Amino acid sequence: MNQKISENWSTTYREIQRVLPSLETIRNTNMKYGLLGRVLGHSFSKAIHAQLGDYSYEMFQREEDEIPELLEDEQISGLNVTIPYKEKIMEFCDVVTERGKKIGCINTVVFNQERRLLGDNTDYYGFMYLLNSLVPDVNQMSALILGDGATSKTVSAVLEDKGIEYVKLSRKTPPFYSDMKKYQNADILINTTPVGMYPNNGKGLVDLKEWPYLKAVIDVVYNPLKTKLLLDAKNLGIPHSGGLPMLVVQAVKASEIFTGKEVASDKTEEIIKKLVLDFGNIVLIGMPGSGKTTVGKELARVSGRTFVDLDDEIEKYTGMAIPDIFEKYGEDHFRHLESEVIQEFGKQTGIIIATGGGAVTRADNYNPLVQNGRIYLLERDLESLELKGRPLSTSRDQIKALWEERKDAYTKFSDAKVYNQDIEKAALEIWEDYNENFAY
Repeated sequence: MNQKISENWSTTYREIQRVLPSLETIRNTNMKYGLLGRVLGHSFSKAIHAQLGDYSYEMFQREEDEIPELLEDEQISGLNVTIPYKEKIMEFCDVVTERGKKIGCINTVVFNQERRLLGDNTDYYGFMYLLNSLVPDVNQMSALILGDGATSKTVSAVLEDKGIEYVKLSRKTPPFYSDMKKYQNADILINTTPVGMYPNNGKGLVDLKEWPYLKAVIDVVYNPLKTKLLLDAKNLGIPHSGGLPMLVVQAVKASEIFTGKEVASDKTEEIIKKLVLDFGNIVLIGMPGSGKTTVGKELARVSGRTFVDLDDEIEKYTGMAIPDIFEKYGEDHFRHLESEVIQEFGKQTGIIIATGGGAVTRADNYNPLVQNGRIYLLERDLESLELKGRPLSTSRDQIKALWEERKDAYTKFSDAKVYNQDIEKAALEIWEDYNENFAY
């Protein structure tokens, strides 16, 4: 752990012990912890806390007027708090740490034996960890923050403590998003808004090509694993990170408050790696008849994951066989349907996706497939490809022409290539590669 973070954490924890001296007495297996927020379908928090402690952790999706009733539940010992309640929850606290007061929002609350509620901001440690990992040397750097909500307050506090000058853009108060071009000399761009977050994947606020001096891009969104902003940064060769490290570290600190036990320093990276593997998708692309469906089903058997065949999903959606769609409406109509299905299933996590052979013909399909996944090109000898039921490859000559037309796109989409001569061997090779090489 970074020494400064460790020192700050020790100070904050001593403060917690001072203001809530009877904290130890409430820790037992009957107590519940959880996450409070308005919309929680996207949250990874339960999966994180399952790796941190032997305590119950639940999702408490509530409207604002339901918060008092939740806090009256005497089985609840502590909560993490997410948008939009990081500021509102302070009204219910008996004590807020000095850091929480300074930042102006909190994300962790805990009760003592007398049901006094303490609030703290563990997001601070999460963002400090993320920033230090991505940009170890911030000397003389400047930053631009997108958004002026609760998370931006935490980010601002970290930047101030690191001595980084920053400007914060807002849609409500100046400087506005419309003033963005005035700050194109920024070294670090930080998105603290929910733009691009599940289920509104693929959205973005900026065109990074207009930011020539960027040395780092940070998006606090963690679902999807790679937002449009991060994928744009990757394409431009700019160091970047999403919000998953921040999420995990703040959860580690919250867990330490909940349990009174320090989490081992190497646990953070272990959890991040496991989450990425658990929530990442395995995506199969390749020529028609290359075995994407059969290998995908074998992968599902090996991994215990759900398998999704996008061609099957199109047929379910339309109630028509794919050759009939081509015959009645043409290829353009089919590709439009295919893109819609890719958009939908690319948002999901922890699944195996078999695409249609022509999915790579539309460049716009790349981001939805890679945002949560590692893409594998299944290769097979052209003479061995199955022709039955393939509307665009009914002969060997057509197969060869199709390969020449698509081979560059297949290569561009793929993270790795696997030769499919044996179904079980190909599936095992993909599974081993995924576990070894899929990274955040």
